[in-house]
Amino acid sequence: MDRVSAKRNIKPFDGEKYSVWKFRIRVLLTELNVVQVVDSEVPDEITEEWKIAERTAKSVIVEYLSDSFLSFAKEENTTKEIIGDLDAIYERKSVATQLALRKKLLSLKLQGDTKLIKHFTNFDDIIRDMLAAGAKLDETDKVAHLLLSLPNSYDGVITAIETLSDDSLSLAFVKTRLLDHEVKLTNEGRTLCEQVLHVENVSYNKKKFKQKGAMNKSDFNRHNNKINKLKFPKNTRKFECHHCGRKGHIKKDCYYYKNSKSKFDKKNETMDKKSESSAKNAYASGFAFII
Repeated sequence: MDRVSAKRNIKPFDGEKYSVWKFRIRVLLTELNVVQVVDSEVPDEITEEWKIAERTAKSVIVEYLSDSFLSFAKEENTTKEIIGDLDAIYERKSVATQLALRKKLLSLKLQGDTKLIKHFTNFDDIIRDMLAAGAKLDETDKVAHLLLSLPNSYDGVITAIETLSDDSLSLAFVKTRLLDHEVKLTNEGRTLCEQVLHVENVSYNKKKFKQKGAMNKSDFNRHNNKINKLKFPKNTRKFECHHCGRKGHIKKDCYYYKNSKSKFDKKNETMDKKSESSAKNAYASGFAFII
């Protein structure tokens, strides 16, 4: 039993998800070749082989029942009786049970960041409970209910699935298509996120650049005021320059006026030199012609 328990993912039954628990137990009993003691009536003549199978099967059931449910496995109860008692309570095949499960199925929706594979697990659990309760669901019904549980972001792939014929439509195929679409949505969301971050970074850098530029301009004005205070006497700061429009100096003392005047004088000097040079060349040419 230790070897079997180690390789099985079977949790002791505690009143939840009975259909899942029962399915796993039946698989394990089948593997151990003792499932016949659950499916068949106790023979009139009990053989040693049957006794061994009964002990093994009952041991498995007890192993996977939580402490509060051990009352189902009384000493005198056979394995078939234990499973029958559990079925009567947790696998009720009634219209009320089916209706409650169908409402649960219709209210099932893929929410937020829930992974699709997790959503499939929740969906399959409800379907299994419905079948155990006696509901009749064919493959098309299962597919329809699964597609109804998806948000608008899956409308494209749902439309493509709806065009397929019922003969080629299976729940496994639909799940595969939906998982592929989930990967596509994830990649698109990642790309969009990167684009948004890029735009935000560009906007932040532009704002930072503008703020830096404004600070530099302010520093320049403060620096210019300091120069004016040092260069010009206090009693002249009330005057306004008729060249640059700044206060604190007059035109003849204006730095910008002097600078522009200096450039103008140099330009005139250069032009005078060129004119003088041209005149000399003309005179020399005329003199050479006379000779």
